[in-house]
Amino acid sequence: MEDWRVPLVAVAMVERVSDQVAEGLRRAGPRRGRNGWPSMNNGIGDRVTSAATYGLTSEAILTAKHAIHDLVPDEATFAKFHLLGTQVVLAYRIDAEEMRRRCGVGCSSIQSSDQLETLMSLPIGMPVPVHVLMPREQRRIDRLCKGAVSRIGGDVVREAVRPLRVDLAVVPAKSWRTGLELAGRFAPFAARIMWLPRTPSDQDDMRAAARKFGVGVAVNNLGGRAEMILDPAPHVHRRHTVAAWQFTEQAFEQALRWPEPLPPA
Repeated sequence: MEDWRVPLVAVAMVERVSDQVAEGLRRAGPRRGRNGWPSMNNGIGDRVTSAATYGLTSEAILTAKHAIHDLVPDEATFAKFHLLGTQVVLAYRIDAEEMRRRCGVGCSSIQSSDQLETLMSLPIGMPVPVHVLMPREQRRIDRLCKGAVSRIGGDVVREAVRPLRVDLAVVPAKSWRTGLELAGRFAPFAARIMWLPRTPSDQDDMRAAARKFGVGVAVNNLGGRAEMILDPAPHVHRRHTVAAWQFTEQAFEQALRWPEPLPPA
């Protein structure tokens, strides 16, 4: 099991990114829609607009965080992302040491599932003779960004670890059925909350369905008061998978490219 290093202050995420890496990532960034969100449609008939439309502001998130303080550490950062085909607010913690190491060698994110699979097969910080690796594994290692591994003589040493950890995913949605489907996409990676613009009339049905799948429910009722209707179930990290590592790499790339803070209340 990998050892998570304790991150430093979250603002270091932006302050310590090298100019070369940051600028290259920004040039490759997607075009944004209104309110800073990338333009998209979730494909199920419910167009997701901006976080502010649902009252998903920094103050509202603090209200929710207070209600679920045991799930989200104080050092976690909240920001907007576009992942898994939808828009989401993540509470995450950057591995500051890993970020500094990658930026120092010009390596941003590693998103190839094949390359991540090969990295996961290697122990962290321990030399492995290259000749014991299968030819396809050797080819994958050769294609890794600089700094993902190091070479000592005929050995290869894995240096890369997951660059961040996600504690909570908050998905804004117009209806609880849509919110349940969107939140389900993040089930393997973090605790989840669906954020609704108002309390639905069929609240009992919503509670039963959300509780069944461990999804929390927060609403922004009239008057701008955020209310937690149902707390999310804690996320249990049962094992490390390629998909989970790939998810953190995708979030890390966006955090470096265009970190989007939540709008103020």
